[in-house]
Amino acid sequence: MVNHKAIGNLKILEDLAKIASIIPAPIYWEDVDSVILGANEYVLEATGLKALNDYVGKTLYELYPKEMADHIKQHNEEVMRTGKVLSQEETITDTTGQIKHYAAVKAPLRDDTGTIIGVVGTSIEITAQKEIERVKREQEVERLRLEKEAEHLKMESEVHKKLTQEQEKFIKLANQVAHDIRSPLASLLMIVKSCTEIPETDRIALREAAISIGDIANHLLNQYQKKDTDSPSETEVRQPILISAVLLQLLTDKKYQYQNLPIKFDHNFIQSAYFAFINIEPSAFKRMISNLINNAVDSFDGNKGKVELKLEATNEWVNVSINDNGKGMAAELMNKILSNVAVTAGKKTGYGIGLTQVREA
Repeated sequence: MVNHKAIGNLKILEDLAKIASIIPAPIYWEDVDSVILGANEYVLEATGLKALNDYVGKTLYELYPKEMADHIKQHNEEVMRTGKVLSQEETITDTTGQIKHYAAVKAPLRDDTGTIIGVVGTSIEITAQKEIERVKREQEVERLRLEKEAEHLKMESEVHKKLTQEQEKFIKLANQVAHDIRSPLASLLMIVKSCTEIPETDRIALREAAISIGDIANHLLNQYQKKDTDSPSETEVRQPILISAVLLQLLTDKKYQYQNLPIKFDHNFIQSAYFAFINIEPSAFKRMISNLINNAVDSFDGNKGKVELKLEATNEWVNVSINDNGKGMAAELMNKILSNVAVTAGKKTGYGIGLTQVREA
């Protein structure tokens, strides 16, 4: 269909209409003001219109939003100004509201004298291709994001690994320092105890200082050693332990645990017991001593008191005693304990498990 109003009945337009009708692609031509002069039937599919009468004779601004129309008109003017065949991508919204993408190729439209009277063009739809490109771009963005995230995680992992290695080195050093401190302290305590030439007040001061340093060393060890779980391990086996070291560590734990109570914790180990080993399940032994010390602390009801850990040893036997100056036990309670009856001594949250575990250990 051709609109001859604007420029008269020119033979070029008639010939163009005949040729466009047999080309299986959208063909359209416009005048210098971008008014549609003619088109073939394939344009209807592109625009969503039902008849060519709804297309021919319209301006770009009647067919498309201003921004789209400006973009197409600017391209048309460039083709007419340069006299060249030019192409560009054009995005339009058809009458159904669907957004479509086209690769538009346009050439100058000349009359019989060679004067440019408009443009003739074809538009090949590339909507599917643009969608594929969009998906590819999104996939590339996602790939880069994942790569960046993986690199970040790798860096975090390396930093974590380095920090773990440094922590392991520190723990090893801390354990070594604590271990190295405890041995001379044990010797110092034995010397202080046996050296009667030193005045009593000085001996007490030396002993207290040595005990304090020992507490620091034991606490350091406890902080950086694997903690035993509250429940006994089914796979735990008996093994030799240096009993004096274990007891001192436990005593240090209790000092920190009950530091807000007016309770003094002390120990009295005979010389021969410092280097005594026993063969036992370590965690069960520690829980046993811990439970007994806890019971001793409970005997004070928050009042001032003293708990003393005693250690004696012969060539065959080791004797561990936990003494307190608390309120003591009633005879009835003692009989229940000796009869293997679970007791709580009136504690609201007690279940009698502590002494049961002691008996089992």
